[in-house]
Amino acid sequence: MNRTRTLFTVFALVVAVNSFAATTKLTDLVKSPEKFDGKVITTSGTVAKFQAKTSKIGNKYFIFEVKSGEAKISLYGRGELAKAPKDGQKVEVTGKFEKEHKMRDFSVKNQLTVAGDKDIKILVK
Repeated sequence: MNRTRTLFTVFALVVAVNSFAATTKLTDLVKSPEKFDGKVITTSGTVAKFQAKTSKIGNKYFIFEVKSGEAKISLYGRGELAKAPKDGQKVEVTGKFEKEHKMRDFSVKNQLTVAGDKDIKILVK
């Protein structure tokens, strides 16, 4: 009984801490990307240049920029979104931030990689 209560308490604390995590400002990400490199962060801003694409081998993915003033980061996600954000909409996004994401023949600076719908919250309809 005590073991179950302890596990439940630990689980509840983890959920509470995650739900109250502070949002990282885009300006902080751009100013000090090395501080956030490799970490899961939540940030918010305005959508720009949304594109849903399919790779040469048939994998669906999406990309867009998240902007706030002059600060901007790139966002990448695999698959399709049930409800894709539109350019100009405000969003809150959670994912793994990379100071530089390297691919075979190119790299992207200040990229946030998300898992899909659950990591993108549209704030303004």
